[in-house]
Amino acid sequence: VLQLLVPLRFGGAERLALDILRLGKDAFSGVMAGLFYPPDSLARAAEAQALPWLAVRADQGGRMRAVWRLSRLIRSERVSLVHAQAAYVLPYALPAARLAGIPIVYTEHAVHSLRTIAWLRNFVRLSAPWLQGISCVSEPIRAYFTDELGIAEHRVRCIPNGVDPDAFSPEGDPAPSPWTTLSGEYDVEGHGERPFIFGNVGRLCEAKDHETLLRAFEKVRRARPEARLLLVGDGELRDAIASRIRELSLEPYVQVTGVRSDIPELLRGMDVFVLSSVREGMPVALLEAMTCGLPCVSTDVGDVASLNRDEERLLLVPPSDPGALAQAMLRMMERPSERSALAERGMRHARAACGSGKMVEEYLAMYRQGGMR
Repeated sequence: VLQLLVPLRFGGAERLALDILRLGKDAFSGVMAGLFYPPDSLARAAEAQALPWLAVRADQGGRMRAVWRLSRLIRSERVSLVHAQAAYVLPYALPAARLAGIPIVYTEHAVHSLRTIAWLRNFVRLSAPWLQGISCVSEPIRAYFTDELGIAEHRVRCIPNGVDPDAFSPEGDPAPSPWTTLSGEYDVEGHGERPFIFGNVGRLCEAKDHETLLRAFEKVRRARPEARLLLVGDGELRDAIASRIRELSLEPYVQVTGVRSDIPELLRGMDVFVLSSVREGMPVALLEAMTCGLPCVSTDVGDVASLNRDEERLLLVPPSDPGALAQAMLRMMERPSERSALAERGMRHARAACGSGKMVEEYLAMYRQGGMR
């Protein structure tokens, strides 16, 4: 199975593809390919797990040459099925798979691009009859495909994102705090008190709206000086975010880690996980935090509200509202019993309903139905 991605760098879709290959290796062999940009952090993670990867570099030489190059890679790697992870790769993946004479399945993680780019939306609609399987990571995305794109309901399945509960466990050592002194003591405003650490894991990009998170954190820190913010990830807005941190005079209180491979350990070192996105499907980072037993605050975007369907498991706030986000963060600091209850309910639900084993089995069923040899 060829997992075809936009870039070979970490994001929700990319981590999903890595998990499918890693956890499904007893049922099929796989290779990961990035369509655009040089290989990055995901390639290194694949190598660490002995998984092969390829870089197609469709950004060099034009679309027709990229399609031909991809079809040759499909043949040379003896691929029997292509899994296109996102609409952006379909205009390359579909003709390449057809040239190579193999089936193709497609998973969508968010609908923002489809809503805003007419040609891409039309391409997905026209491609549907030629795809051997279509899946979406949340019910709202599936409803968009059936209700707005007019794709028959029986052709679109929902396969929710899953998390490996063994890897993302509250048990185990946390990563060292960036605010620990060399002597092993905490340093908060020159004192030895323990800081209260809010954390966020995700690409430093427009969709994650770190601007709102920083503005909210500035309000929180004015009220509670022991508050700290850990941003885990990298991306095209890293320089802009660093500049904004300086403008808000938050340098001592906010740390940006870049790409890290020790996400479970970093999560264990946080007190509260905060997601400030303006767009999501079902965010993997949020599920990982819940599975790790962290209390979570999130913007009400994508399918996040479904996590609160029958009981409150996380705090929801409107997107792009620093005041509401700050209030929720302060509420978590000031109400430890509520914080613990949210963490317990969230972890119980995530570990029971969002396990990666079930997710991989559903993708394997789609592969077999789609014609994987």
